Amino acid sequence: LTNWSYWFNLPDADPSGVTCHRILHHLKPFHDLKPFSIEPLSGSYLDLLGWAQMAHAAPSCQKTGLANPRFPIYLQSYHATAQKQLYDHFSSATRGSSPFNNSLCMVEGYSMQGVQRVDSSTTAFAFRKDSLLVASLVQYSSAGPERDEQTKQLGN
Repeated sequence: LTNWSYWFNLPDADPSGVTCHRILHHLKPFHDLKPFSIEPLSGSYLDLLGWAQMAHAAPSCQKTGLANPRFPIYLQSYHATAQKQLYDHFSSATRGSSPFNNSLCMVEGYSMQGVQRVDSSTTAFAFRKDSLLVASLVQYSSAGPERDEQTKQLGN
């Protein structure tokens, strides 16, 4: 199973603030989140950066003066209830006039047999036993220490 999803705001399409959820391959628990958009895509490995909006020309890769801290969590298994809680929290914290409304959260799960076969003591990659990555990228204009602390609270 491969799951690769991004949760972000798309006010032009849905001004009420529902978080979009892009999925390449998905499970029923993700559909149960009632995403605004599902876009099944197919292509080569070279297409991934464009789909993820992480290509050189993507907004997240531009120098705009915004802060972009990332808060990764590596997990060993899915927990649909916890993911729903994360979805609800992230959505409510980033919608509307929130200073974090350009943020996104990604959930990535991959087939890891090849990665996990390698002895972790022989490599620099620290997360060989984990199968999932959940990471928020909190994008905001820094307004001083108070805003930075709010960012840490949201990200952690």
